[in-house]
Amino acid sequence: MRDLTQGGLEHLALNWATVRERWDLRQAIEGCARHGIPGIAPWREPLQAIGPGAAARLIREHGLTGETGSQLTLGQKGRLQKQLEEAIRQLKARYGYSPIFRCVDVEPWSVIPEERQILVESDV
Repeated sequence: MRDLTQGGLEHLALNWATVRERWDLRQAIEGCARHGIPGIAPWREPLQAIGPGAAARLIREHGLTGETGSQLTLGQKGRLQKQLEEAIRQLKARYGYSPIFRCVDVEPWSVIPEERQILVESDV
């Protein structure tokens, strides 16, 4: 887990819904800029309240990004898959096992949440 107390906020984005009880979108953008959080994920309702153009301008003016994630293209998926396979191979060589796990559905219909999925060692 990343230690965010010593900086390292470059990958962090605030989801506006987490602060909507206290801040409108303008206040959330200003708060992110003030605290060094580089991204914000505004929801539809505050965007409609001030207008998408005004929101985009505010986000840019404060040096933030509105991007919190993006879908990979097919080429990126292949490259990342190869990088992941190589990383797992190196970890297995170093530790004798893969410390990387993935979730597998075993009983997705179960009423007991703990029975729906299990973690298994990732072989990729």
